[in-house]
This record gives sequence, C-alpha cells and structure tokens, in this order.
Amino acid sequence: MWKFLFTVMLIISIILTGCNVDSTNQLYNEETKEKAIEAVEKYLQNNFVGITSVQVTDIYQSPMGGLTVDGNVNDGEADFSAGVESDYTIGSIGVSKEFPERKEECKENTCGD
Repeated sequence: MWKFLFTVMLIISIILTGCNVDSTNQLYNEETKEKAIEAVEKYLQNNFVGITSVQVTDIYQSPMGGLTVDGNVNDGEADFSAGVESDYTIGSIGVSKEFPERKEECKENTCGD
C-alpha cells in the first residue's frame, strides 16, 4: 500500500515539476526583440556620453520573468545588461566599470528613453 502511494506521489510531483519548468521558459518573438533592442539603443544614446555603437549579445527572460537585453558598446569597450519593461521602457540597467559616463543632465534624473 505504501509503495503504491509513494509511486503515485512521485509521478504527480514529476508531472507538476515538468509543467512548472515549461511555463517559465518564455520565448520572445522577433517583433518584441526588435522593439527591445531599439529601446535599449535609444536609452543608451540619450543617457550616456560617447556611445558610438551598441551591439546586443543576448535577449532572454530573467529569473524574475522580465525581458533582459545584454550587450556591449563602442565595439566591445564596455558591457551592459538592461531590463526592458512590457511598454519597452528601461526598468533597470547594469553597466561595467569601463562604461561611458552618464550625461551631466542625466545624473540626477534619467533623461528618459
């Protein structure tokens, strides 16, 4: 009897775990990716000094469920990781220490997207 209950519980937990894993593995369509890339490029050029080029290296769903765009600027000079909101605004950004300085007018408040 216990072996039967154990087997049933094991099967149920495997099924539930499998369903949970699949639901968090969201893929983004090309239109969403393009809009996210455009938003990140515009944000970087509007808020930082001397951004001459932006290269995107990865677009993925973060562990918290948001869309994240990783890349570098100025031909690999410095790296960034930007969290993009559902309305294509930049919700967060992390930059490497080599990253260009923020524009003076953007230091207290973000200049926007």
